[in-house]
Amino acid sequence: MWKSSFDPNLSYEEREKRMKQDTDRAGFIQDLLLSTLQID
Repeated sequence: MWKSSFDPNLSYEEREKRMKQDTDRAGFIQDLLLSTLQID
């Protein structure tokens, strides 16, 4: 999963963008799990 973020063929900007997307996705999933737990 993380390997794509550190592909040497990508520019620095592309790596930053991908890492931000991965972080945003992880945060979204975490929020989803937390809200699901709170419903119970």
